[in-house]
Amino acid sequence: MAEYQTAHSRAGKSGDTPLINRIHLLFFFALICTVMTAAKADTPLRVGMVNQQPFSAVDASGTWTGVTVDLWTQTAKLIGADWTPVHMDNYDALMQGLAKGTLDVAVGGITVTPERAQRVDFLAAWDSTSIGIAVPAEHGLQFSVLIESLADSAFLGLSAVMLSLVLVFGIAVWLCERRGNDDEFGGHHHRGLGSGLWWSMVTMSTVGYGDKSPRTWAGRLVAGIWIIMALVLVSVFTGAAASAFTQRTVKTTAHIVDLRGRTIGAIQGGSTEAWLKSKGLRVTSVASTGEGMQRVEAGTLDAYAGDLPSLRWAQLDMNIDDLSIRSGLRPERLAFAVRLGLEQKHALNVAVLRVMQSLEWRSTLQSAGWPHSGLLH
Repeated sequence: MAEYQTAHSRAGKSGDTPLINRIHLLFFFALICTVMTAAKADTPLRVGMVNQQPFSAVDASGTWTGVTVDLWTQTAKLIGADWTPVHMDNYDALMQGLAKGTLDVAVGGITVTPERAQRVDFLAAWDSTSIGIAVPAEHGLQFSVLIESLADSAFLGLSAVMLSLVLVFGIAVWLCERRGNDDEFGGHHHRGLGSGLWWSMVTMSTVGYGDKSPRTWAGRLVAGIWIIMALVLVSVFTGAAASAFTQRTVKTTAHIVDLRGRTIGAIQGGSTEAWLKSKGLRVTSVASTGEGMQRVEAGTLDAYAGDLPSLRWAQLDMNIDDLSIRSGLRPERLAFAVRLGLEQKHALNVAVLRVMQSLEWRSTLQSAGWPHSGLLH
């Protein structure tokens, strides 16, 4: 009996050994995972930035400034995240760094596109803007512009209506006055009808020479109706002519057809460059917005395309008055990009939205002279 108990005890101890080893192994793995997670949390975020005003710029000492740098600094501070800036050559390099995992966050004027969304994640958009173009400003009255304005369909239609009414009321006053006012509207049909048309045009133009005027009650009734109608028609006609001319001399909106057959500059590696090339346009790469606008001013480029805030900032900063900025070539949204699977994405997303609603952020935008955006206010 004693021998059986001793053997059973040894078998029990021998059977417990694998179980104990497994428990120790699981504890060891859990400890390693905890240490690795803590170490990963303490690792500063690698934040890629491109030297492009007004979004982000670096000085000789390596200090980064700009609108997006301020937004990122406030966002990271809100969640208590440490970070270190990484200088990248262009936006294409930023996207590659996020896709390869060498960067955690990309900060700057980054456009949200379907192609980029397949490789990286985006935080909430911080600005809604558009691609604009910088082209040489047109000075003085151009004869071709005047001809185009006069050929405007709305202008021609209104002109036809006015001439028709001049004819109608000229005939009407002649019919009313040819017998009762023979010295002014009488005589041969050609003479009387010509007098009626002359009176109608003079009355419409509000010149009122007074050389011819109706005397009969019917003629004066026709004249009164025509005077009131002519006042309205002349006002509408003047507005239509001014509008047609202004639209062709002061262009504020860009259209893709305006760029056909022209050499357009765009920042190398940016979404604007890729989009212009996809439209079959002739594109020349430049290093910065300033360089592109200088080349347009010098005449080596027909136009420069880029995000609207950069164009307006460069025009003010470089005091370029000989270029015209046109907006609306393509709407776009700007947002920070993060690598796929970044653990802090949700926290960063919430923090960005909170910063955008803060008074400090509004003050930053006002100090930078940032253009109005529906997402910013």
